[in-house]
Amino acid sequence: MLSDVSLWMNRQGYVVSVIGRSLTKQEDLKAKTSTPERIHNLRVDYKEQDLLEAEPANCSKRSIYLGFVIEGDESRRLTNEEFSGGVIRSIDADTEESISGVFHPYEAQSKQ
Repeated sequence: MLSDVSLWMNRQGYVVSVIGRSLTKQEDLKAKTSTPERIHNLRVDYKEQDLLEAEPANCSKRSIYLGFVIEGDESRRLTNEEFSGGVIRSIDADTEESISGVFHPYEAQSKQ
C-alpha cells in the first residue's frame, strides 16, 4: 500500500526505512529504483510493540487520517493510489496532520 510513497521519497533523495514481514516484497521494492542503497529493509516482529513504537534518529512523524470517498449516493474506501497520494501531499506540504478523503457525513461511510 505504501510502496508508491517509499519510491517517491527515494526519488526525492530521502533515505527510506521500510518495515515489513516479507523480505521478497522489500527486495522487489528495491528493484524498482535506481538507488536501492537508500532503501533499508527493517525486519520487525509485529508482536514486539516496543520496537515498533521506537522512533529512529532523524525520523519525521506525520499523522494522515484516512477517510472515504463519496461517489453519487455511495461511498467507498480509498484506493491505494488515493491513499499514497494523500501521504505524498502531506510530506510534500510538510504538514504534521492531514486528511485523505472525507469523514462526513459519517453515516455515508461504506460498511465494507
